[in-house]
Amino acid sequence: MKNTVLMIVALATGAVVMVVQGLVSGHHARPEKSAPRIPQAAVDTSGFTALASETKTLELGDVRVTWIQDQAAMQPVNLFPQAPASLIDSLHLRGGIPSSLSTFLVESKGMRILFDTGLGGKDSRLLHLLSLMELTPADIGFIYLTHLHSDHIGGLLDGGRPMFPMAQVFVSKQEFKGWMGMPGEKKAQVEKMAKAYRLNLHFFDFGDYLPGGVETIDASGHTPGHTAFRVGDLLIVGDILHGAALQLANLDLCPTYDMNPAEARVARKRILQLARTDSLVMAGMHLPAPGFMKF
Repeated sequence: MKNTVLMIVALATGAVVMVVQGLVSGHHARPEKSAPRIPQAAVDTSGFTALASETKTLELGDVRVTWIQDQAAMQPVNLFPQAPASLIDSLHLRGGIPSSLSTFLVESKGMRILFDTGLGGKDSRLLHLLSLMELTPADIGFIYLTHLHSDHIGGLLDGGRPMFPMAQVFVSKQEFKGWMGMPGEKKAQVEKMAKAYRLNLHFFDFGDYLPGGVETIDASGHTPGHTAFRVGDLLIVGDILHGAALQLANLDLCPTYDMNPAEARVARKRILQLARTDSLVMAGMHLPAPGFMKF
C-alpha cells in the first residue's frame, strides 16, 4: 500500500494549500502520474471537470477514506453574484469555477460510513463506483448527512424505497427541523426520505459523537443545520466551499445556495481555521477532483 502524498500548491490568490495526490488506490484504481490541483491562473481547467473513472483512497492513521465522484461540475461565476469582476478575471475563472459533486466512504473502527449520497437517478455514478470497490448498497452500515439539499440525499431512494437497506441514517436535529418548517414543495424530498428510512433515521445535536468515533460540528449557514464531521485527521466539510478557487481568495463570498449568508461566512472561516490549526485533511463535496485539500 502506497503512502499518502500531499502536494503544496500556491494559488493565484497567494494562498498556499496542500492538495492531496490520490496515491492510495481503491479497488480497480491506479495511481495518477501527476497530482490533481486546484487550478491557478492561466491553467487549463478541463482536467478538473472531467468525470473520474475511478475512486481515490487515503489512509489517515486508522481511518480510510475514499473519494467517490457522483458527477463532475463547473460552477458558473454568477453563482457568486457578489464576486468582483476584477477578482474573477484575475483568477482566470470567467469560464467557470472547477468543482465536483462527491460523496465519501469512510472506514473507521470496523464500520463503513457513507457521507452523503449524491443526486441519485440515472446520471448518478455512486452505485457504479461502489461496485468497482466490490461493494453493494447493502454493505453500507451508516450514512451521515452533511445537509438535506437534493444533491446530497437524492441517492438515498430507489423509487420510494431505501437504496441502502441496511444503513442507519444520521442527520442534524437542527437541519431536519429547519427543512420541516419549509414550504411543502421544498421539503417534499426530505419527507419521502424520512418516510422510507423511518425505522433507521436518527437525529444528533452538534457536538455528539456518532458510531465510528465521528464528531459532529456545527457548520450552519449553508442550510439550517449544515454539519461538518471530524474523524481522526479527516474533516468532512460538506458545502463549506462551492467554488474553492474563488472563495479561498475571499472567504466572504457566498453562493446563492447559502440560505443564511451571514452564518455561512462565519462557519466557513471557523471550519477552515480548524482544518489549518489542527492540520486536517479536508474532504469537500464540491472541491474539485479528487475532493481533498489540506492547508
